[in-house]
Amino acid sequence: MAQSFEEFVEATLALETHEELFLAYQQATGDYGYDRVVYTLITDHPSIQKSALHGVMSNYPEDWMAHYRQESFEKIDPVIRVAAGSTSPFFWSEIMARDGWTPAQHRFMQEGAEAGLSDGACITVFGGLNEAAGVGLASSDGGVDANAKTLHMLRAITTHFHYRYCELEAKRLQMQTRSRDITLSERETEVLCWCAEGKSETDIADILKISSETVKFHKRNIFQKLGVSDRTMAVLKAFRLGLINPYQLRLPASPPG
Repeated sequence: MAQSFEEFVEATLALETHEELFLAYQQATGDYGYDRVVYTLITDHPSIQKSALHGVMSNYPEDWMAHYRQESFEKIDPVIRVAAGSTSPFFWSEIMARDGWTPAQHRFMQEGAEAGLSDGACITVFGGLNEAAGVGLASSDGGVDANAKTLHMLRAITTHFHYRYCELEAKRLQMQTRSRDITLSERETEVLCWCAEGKSETDIADILKISSETVKFHKRNIFQKLGVSDRTMAVLKAFRLGLINPYQLRLPASPPG
């Protein structure tokens, strides 16, 4: 019997390493017949100081991954092409039935199937700062009884996995900066996190239930501490130093706008 989403969330919240998290995710996808998983950062992730990379974590066959990198297949991979702009999960067979793919792209997909990657599916997760990550799911033996309901359940599991991965990475970065001189107060951190989310001074004041002048006061202090002159540079520098982590924002019940 497949693990419930609530059980998966509860289990992963107790984990402290990326490796443990990935193993828990593999178990969850395996319950649905997908025993092969590759986790990819489709775009750069400044929020956790990571560059775009195919196969950040993976249990795909090692020889296939080596072949993939050697041949630079990310340049033609149809799954990545579609995933970068898709807000909905999809089956590989679904997109390959479309017109427009080159013989090289069809040959690439066939090589993947021969390497033990069958009945594939893909799920994309979008975050702030135009960040996008994706997971490719496949079966070693094939014959997965997949359907739309299963795919959407896997999307929920994958979204939690991605954000939990980012939380653990942000925590690691924060631990690295504990000994540095720059520190932000709890309120300054909240203000800067909401700046990272694109909120205006008025929005932030409403969310935090303080005045706009108080928001401006905290922003001036933040700029001075970070040695910057505008909110964009403040956000980018704070991300780089691991001082803020919007993945852990406490959303209000009814956020403005």
